[in-house]
Amino acid sequence: MLYNQQTKPNQIQNFKVKRVSAKDFSGEYRFDTKVKSTAPGIYGDIKILSQKKSRLRIYSIAGLLFSKLNTHEFLTLKSGQGKNQSIDFKAQNYFLEPGVDYSYSIGSFSVGLNAGYFITIGSQAFYSGDNKKNTLHDSKNQQDVRPDWNGIRAGFSILYTIRSKQ
Repeated sequence: MLYNQQTKPNQIQNFKVKRVSAKDFSGEYRFDTKVKSTAPGIYGDIKILSQKKSRLRIYSIAGLLFSKLNTHEFLTLKSGQGKNQSIDFKAQNYFLEPGVDYSYSIGSFSVGLNAGYFITIGSQAFYSGDNKKNTLHDSKNQQDVRPDWNGIRAGFSILYTIRSKQ
């Protein structure tokens, strides 16, 4: 039996960092990639089970997905020659995250666990500047590089409720 539902704004942040590096007597090479996204959306849930202190809900979050990719290449040779270059890319897509949430109340505190699956919707590739045709291309696979945040999301939360006196 459905007890009630709620809708509210939501914000998700994702972040990944990767480094490839090598260093020997002749010099040093580093290639860093930093990918991050901001995903504002609308959260909605439906309580499917509610007892005195515990609640089980199914939820869904849908919204916009703004991803940024920064590449930084650094090369220095013992002879003094080198390269130090950064390039910024961006992409905008949509997302959907359906999931399940369980919470248990202890006085004014609630402890919760949630699990969902984040789905990137849209196929816009990373591009630099204002030209969406200036995309980042993977020459090995012969395709444009796109943000891929798809995957299982799990979380743990602690909530403190401040009750107003009426």
